[in-house]
Amino acid sequence: IRIGSQTKQLAVFLAFLLIKDGKLGYDDEVRKYHTDLPDYGVPVKISHVMTNVSGLREFLDMISLSGADARSPISAAEVSKLMRGQPDLNFQPGERLMYCNTGFRLLSEIVEKVGGDSMENLLKRHIFEPLGMASSRLMRLDDEIVPGLATHHLEQPDGSFKKGRWGVPVAGEGSAVSTVDDMLIWAANMVSDKPRVGTAEIFRKMQTPPKFNSGRTSIYAHGLQSAPWRGAHGIGHVGGVPGGQIGRAHV
Repeated sequence: IRIGSQTKQLAVFLAFLLIKDGKLGYDDEVRKYHTDLPDYGVPVKISHVMTNVSGLREFLDMISLSGADARSPISAAEVSKLMRGQPDLNFQPGERLMYCNTGFRLLSEIVEKVGGDSMENLLKRHIFEPLGMASSRLMRLDDEIVPGLATHHLEQPDGSFKKGRWGVPVAGEGSAVSTVDDMLIWAANMVSDKPRVGTAEIFRKMQTPPKFNSGRTSIYAHGLQSAPWRGAHGIGHVGGVPGGQIGRAHV
């Protein structure tokens, strides 16, 4: 199945691997790698986009405001033009939490640029293959053929159903497909004292929410949500796609 925004934690993990290797800076400005972005007058950092406090405008909202939606066909170049055509931020970075796929899409592009390969290959080489997640991969558009993939459906007003699909090509913000068994492997690795991929320090950082400019602590960490669940501390993420909703996986 498509796991939607649960992909975000995988993209963040790749970014932290690059930070660990000294190839990327946690507090680097996004414009260091995307020189074609507008100058917002304040720095928008890698740390801001990973924690949804960047203030960047949501490209899915921009598509909706145009009269279309996420199912409407739109190219990656058109999405890029939308993101780079916004001269202002919604708010000062670090001021508050606002879920934003734009930030994670830009992060994916940075990971590809600095990592020297596509998200498909980076995920495969650094996560899926070493962990034995044989049923996991990146799928940018729903017209790709993936053996055994479940089909999402959307109920229509008359009670009939149509296939749910993305018209928007997606990357690290929400394009992975996986299985329950594979994601259990990933979750076990994430909470292990001696993970097979990554380090315990990386996963501790990923699970640590930032503080807003006011000093209050966010409920969103780095590609993961940090919140109470059934009386315990939970770390997880939901994933939504046209015709499907993946519940929050907690560890």
